[in-house]
Amino acid sequence: MHPVRQHIVTLAAKEIGRGDRTRYYPGVLPDAGSPNLEWCGIFLLWVLHQAGLMKEVRWEYGKGFLYRLPNTSNPQPGDMGYKHHLNHQNLVVALDEDPRYLWTIDGNSMYGKVTGPNRQRKSDFAAFYSVEPLLKDAPMPPSSVNWGIIAGMSAAFGLGAYLIWLKRK
Repeated sequence: MHPVRQHIVTLAAKEIGRGDRTRYYPGVLPDAGSPNLEWCGIFLLWVLHQAGLMKEVRWEYGKGFLYRLPNTSNPQPGDMGYKHHLNHQNLVVALDEDPRYLWTIDGNSMYGKVTGPNRQRKSDFAAFYSVEPLLKDAPMPPSSVNWGIIAGMSAAFGLGAYLIWLKRK
């Protein structure tokens, strides 16, 4: 996996359990925001900003930001999913052994928190959006992170254990 994709997943995983939506507003919203604002997509753009991507992009009321990314039929970790029937956006964090499913981290999910990893049917999504075009000019993650060890831990202990380990770091 590309190190920037892994970095996006890692940054989102560290937020699991948080429910303070206003944490994700600065630098993402064009204004102070509202306490009642749905924030799943705002969270995704915040994660991308933390990874050094799309930093010039702000959330657009009524449009979001996903329209700026190309659609993909082959989502990979770090890509975004959109569920039209729920008007909800997710971060793809892993592919499942069963190709009909994938794993996500979701902002503004159960009880208004960041949740994950969540196993979801691909067919429940209206579209997927790829970060691939952003990777060639993306800043590389901090060199102190050994992505080989982290990837090995993910394979050895499973996605859930890996994300719990990341959150504690």
